[in-house]
Amino acid sequence: ENNVKNAGFAFDTLNPKIKEYSENAIQLGFDDETAAESLSKLLLVTKDYGQAQALTNLAMDLARAKNVDLATATKQVTLATQGNVKELKLLGIDLDETATTAENLQKMQEQLKGSAVEFAKTAAGQYATLREEASNLKQKIGDELMPSVVDMLNTVNQNKGTIVAMADGF
Repeated sequence: ENNVKNAGFAFDTLNPKIKEYSENAIQLGFDDETAAESLSKLLLVTKDYGQAQALTNLAMDLARAKNVDLATATKQVTLATQGNVKELKLLGIDLDETATTAENLQKMQEQLKGSAVEFAKTAAGQYATLREEASNLKQKIGDELMPSVVDMLNTVNQNKGTIVAMADGF
């Protein structure tokens, strides 16, 4: 939320787009919260939602192509937007330190394009997607049930004397 506001956007206005984007990232085997964080960090860098989305897609491709987590890939893409390509070169991305940032980002896109989608088609990618979907379902069930469980425990706690007396009567 802070990254979105610090980038100059109204969180309430942009949040539905970020939520939709991050939920779609699950189909590529990424955690939706991590995808939203990646997008918001790159939004802070670019101050442009479309560019941030394109760079997040690039970070996802980098993550899958080089088997790194999305947070690491996002950091690498952020560094590339600042002209720092040394760590990307260590990952095997062929970039030119004398090229412009735009030229290097274009080269990255050419080298990595579609890596996240291709990964999602593999058994490992399908497993990652299933794992994220199951995790989100578990979280949703917990979020829905927790208030009822808390209410029930409070009721039991408030009436424990009566409950103990009834149990002793058996």
